Amino acid sequence: MNDKLLPLTDTQKTLVLEHMDLVAQVLNKHIRRDLSNPDMNWDDLYQTGCLALCKAVQYYDAARPFGPYAARAIRNALFEYCEKTMRYHQFICSTDMLPEVPAPDSSFFPLFSSELTEFIKEHGNNSKGVLQKGFFSLIKKSEGYTSKEISKEFGTTTNSVRAWMSLATKKLKEEQELYKRFA
Repeated sequence: MNDKLLPLTDTQKTLVLEHMDLVAQVLNKHIRRDLSNPDMNWDDLYQTGCLALCKAVQYYDAARPFGPYAARAIRNALFEYCEKTMRYHQFICSTDMLPEVPAPDSSFFPLFSSELTEFIKEHGNNSKGVLQKGFFSLIKKSEGYTSKEISKEFGTTTNSVRAWMSLATKKLKEEQELYKRFA
């Protein structure tokens, strides 16, 4: 998808104007601003949402309703913007300022991670489609892979990978056996 915006037609401009309220709605629903980050102010976030709305109208397929499509496009653009700003404004401190944390018993980790990983793999093998991809992504994430690395492996976007993991996590939360085995 090209990041350059082409001039909007009159029909597209009308569609954008009719749905401008979506930007504020999505912003208020999905974004919690970090006041310590100078790039996380309302104006920048709102502008990013407006640009996403304009971009969404250019790629819109008239066979489907525009509102849900635009809301998803705005949300994804805002998430991407927040991710970038947080990455560039991470706080740096010296190691002297870090508190000492006692090392946990190393015997705990292999037992926990192998049992839980096997449980997730078992559910992944019994699943299909997006849910199976979500379980696979959760396992990869627990092994230290980033969402970006996982998305490259699948040939998709990081937002898709996060959505898959969210779906798999939701499914795991509904599993009573998980609570019985690991409570």
